[in-house]
Amino acid sequence: MAEIVINGKRYFAPLGSVTVVNNQVFVEGQRIAEDQELKGIVLLRIEGEIGSVQSDISVQCGDVQNNVSASGSVACDNVGGSVTASGSVQCENIGGNVKASGSVRCDDVHGAVSAGGSVACDDCSSVNM
Repeated sequence: MAEIVINGKRYFAPLGSVTVVNNQVFVEGQRIAEDQELKGIVLLRIEGEIGSVQSDISVQCGDVQNNVSASGSVACDNVGGSVTASGSVQCENIGGNVKASGSVRCDDVHGAVSAGGSVACDDCSSVNM
């Protein structure tokens, strides 16, 4: 079970997908945080393992089984799938590809890395800048 923190308020979610679209947060398609309106600078922080993340904002999370996509930066532990971000990406191990408009810093990336900024990886299959 993952713990989702939005503006300091905690919500618990089963292992599944988290989506943030149009300032609304959904877990497995069900809206949470109905009493919270996301305004200003908001960071989605997920503590614990989650299935996948798709977000209009920056994401900070633990392990993700599948993919992470964010219209901001991504900072995660291990990602089983691919990571796409309009900002920078900082993760441990990524099982798929990484595509970022900013810089990429990871331990191992098993797929290709495409970045608009610098790339620092211990082990990357291929890098496109």
